[in-house]
Amino acid sequence: MKILFIGRIDFPEKSGGDGVQMYRYKEWFESNGNKVTLFTKNIYGYSFDTIHLFNVDKIYELLYQLSFVKLDKNTKLILHTIHQKKTTFRKAILSSRLGNTTNAKIFNILKFYFKILKYKRVKLSLFPLIFSIPFIKYDQFLNRVSYYHFLSKKEKKWFEKDYCYTVSGRRSIVFPNGIEKNVFFNKNKPLLLRKIDIIIVGRIEPMKNTLNAVKFLKEHFSQKNIVICGKENPYYKSYMKLFFSEIDNCSQIKYIGEVNKNKLSSLLNDSKILILPSLNEVYPLVEIESINCGCIVVGTKYSASDLCHKNYDSYFQCNPYDLENIKRVLDKIFIQINKKHRFNYPTISSWDKVLNNLKI
Repeated sequence: MKILFIGRIDFPEKSGGDGVQMYRYKEWFESNGNKVTLFTKNIYGYSFDTIHLFNVDKIYELLYQLSFVKLDKNTKLILHTIHQKKTTFRKAILSSRLGNTTNAKIFNILKFYFKILKYKRVKLSLFPLIFSIPFIKYDQFLNRVSYYHFLSKKEKKWFEKDYCYTVSGRRSIVFPNGIEKNVFFNKNKPLLLRKIDIIIVGRIEPMKNTLNAVKFLKEHFSQKNIVICGKENPYYKSYMKLFFSEIDNCSQIKYIGEVNKNKLSSLLNDSKILILPSLNEVYPLVEIESINCGCIVVGTKYSASDLCHKNYDSYFQCNPYDLENIKRVLDKIFIQINKKHRFNYPTISSWDKVLNNLKI
């Protein structure tokens, strides 16, 4: 089977969970005898048996790239929504430098134009389409999708409400991400003996709330050993300057930049607590990778993760706007660790196990 993957225009230059998801899916399909192509402008006019589209919130970019491809009535479209709830996104925008949702929409349209030029995804014959895409109504595209893949039931509800579109049962597939269990596994080092008290993993940017998290940790956990790893976001240079000014001459906080998966696994196995203070998430991979490495996870309540509904005392969700709430949770966890409390962890599935759901 000939398969095409279409994602963000700035993939793979800008790393993220959706990129990891694409690569894992690609490996799995290829191991099952399929030929998988990642989108480039050189596939103009080609046809494929199945096209997988990732990240519905980048719909301008998906529609533009899809226009390069020859579609016939037998081509299956599978949309991996990876959708962030609009109300929490708006709240995050209002607390960031964009100011309001109208500005955010204009910003996203301009960013779409900027990306196709920067990453050379332009074809001259498609220039009229480039300028019309932000004004297209999406019902026709959503009706054309053969199957929708949601990471949780919660994400499906978000999508249906935000896009005013109901996905019928036979077109809906719900299963979470998996992990590379040969990389992210618990080396059984007791939490009390782990050297890193708190670790933060993710891009350094306003939506990840990194700067506020650093200020909070400096004020309330100045005696703890804290590590931050993640790529700098080139779109937020002024934010990066503020971030570095906060951690300069701060001996307890160490920023180590982006790390590969083996290094990340090693760091997680030496960490007591992962905190994810994001203002908006879908189903963060780093949470389940951390859990499988034995970390206690303090995630964001603005996430589609369903782990918080299953009574695990190794996983918490907090309001990233309520830092006192996060402090109370962290204080409680450190007390439990010092008392050698035996935490209850969820079972995390491997990629192979979850991807069997994609045999459609």
